Amino acid sequence: MRDSPGKENHNLKTFEHLINTGDCFTQVSLYQLLREDGRVFIFVHKIIAGAGSGSFMAHPTHLVGRHKDEYVGTGKSRDEALKDCLARIKGVPTKDMADVQSQ
Repeated sequence: MRDSPGKENHNLKTFEHLINTGDCFTQVSLYQLLREDGRVFIFVHKIIAGAGSGSFMAHPTHLVGRHKDEYVGTGKSRDEALKDCLARIKGVPTKDMADVQSQ
């Protein structure tokens, strides 16, 4: 079997045997939400290999810390996960999205 020039040919089983048991291999899309109180980057992960293979996860990322789990959106498609994430963060101040540990 020959690959067409410029065409990606990913065999999911190939990736499964190339990662460690328990690892999760994802393809990531990046979005940016501009708000009056700051900007939020939203990463959407397509799980290619590992637990949850074939599903999608979206999470906001704030520069001051890791996202809180309650803002993670999931779905069977990129759009579904992104919409779930956006619905979860609507009305939440940007600074409140980060899980910042008190020092």
